[in-house]
Amino acid sequence: AQVPTSRGASPEWAETIADEHVRGVFLHLDKHGAITEPEVTKLLGSPRAFRRFSLDFDVHLEKLPFRVRIETGDGGKRYVKEGER
Repeated sequence: AQVPTSRGASPEWAETIADEHVRGVFLHLDKHGAITEPEVTKLLGSPRAFRRFSLDFDVHLEKLPFRVRIETGDGGKRYVKEGER
């Protein structure tokens, strides 16, 4: 499940995220306003990658120009974009 990205089209903050799959998750969140745990797992490629993403979440947050709220529901976590930082 590749996320199409055109070089140079990413916002500056996105370039600070080394992992292209993690970058894709936050670009999706930036564009659409929310992303679910199953969607994140699909973008990252595996449940193990999702667990690593969860552990490193606070580190990634520091690189973003917006805040992210995590909601927990029946389908797992849902990440919701909030206002600018």
